[in-house]
Amino acid sequence: IAHLIGLVHIPSCQYTRILSSQEYGAVTVYYSLEQMIGTVAMFCLSAGCFDIGMQEYKNDRDVFIFSILSLSNVITIATALFLAIFYPLLSTYINVSQPLLVVMFTGFLLNPALTFWRRRERFEYKYQVAALVTIISAVLASLTAIILIINVSDKVSARIIGQAIPMYVVGLFFWYYLGKKADFKIKKEYVLFSFFFNLPLIPHYLSSYVLGSSDRLMIAYMVDESHAAYYGLASNVALIMIVVWAAIDSSLGPYVLDKYEKEDYSAVSKTVLPILLVFAVLCLVVILAAP
Repeated sequence: IAHLIGLVHIPSCQYTRILSSQEYGAVTVYYSLEQMIGTVAMFCLSAGCFDIGMQEYKNDRDVFIFSILSLSNVITIATALFLAIFYPLLSTYINVSQPLLVVMFTGFLLNPALTFWRRRERFEYKYQVAALVTIISAVLASLTAIILIINVSDKVSARIIGQAIPMYVVGLFFWYYLGKKADFKIKKEYVLFSFFFNLPLIPHYLSSYVLGSSDRLMIAYMVDESHAAYYGLASNVALIMIVVWAAIDSSLGPYVLDKYEKEDYSAVSKTVLPILLVFAVLCLVVILAAP
């Protein structure tokens, strides 16, 4: 449940009451671009190599996590410098103002800390605190965004910055917390392992986000942001099943790795097959409910 709230925050339909279709469309385009740029800027280190590293370096998890957090930050800074240099050439395609790009890249620096911490908590089956932190930060982020939208004239920036501020405060806290636990120690072995493990996977992760976001961007560029808003709202409703699967997958991953290590393959089959069946039924229910 906390994973669902963390991904979708308070349901995005609430903002349709206080944002115009044009403003809602601009926000939709921003978050679509954020997903695609973030795939490269954060190197998707919370996926792929993270669970493998937690299993391989189980006796040195604190240093492993801070090492890949530092790697993520270095790649984020390099991506930011690249965009800063070529922004005049790319501004037509990016269609995001420089101040909002600063907000975006600040998130790329801080958000991985919270993501890594939550993923470790789930990996070690410690759900209670992670759930509480996720729910509180998501609610605060949505409330801050609503307060700013109501009181600021630039509602698009208010929506984005208001959502970001509480999450960045939490991210900064966990960045320091993870560094402190590792004594701010970085191991070259862990950095190289994570970099070369994830490097060939980046096109895969990027293609997933392009397939998931390009439709909204194309509508915004080829028609207008108002139409992108209507489509984006419908897409967010359809996104529920993807979010449900992401939540299941995050919890299932550590269990599967643990059973593979013990070569208990039958337990994996007995667990995974019923989950796939239930998820398939849920997908069919959503399809049948659509007009």
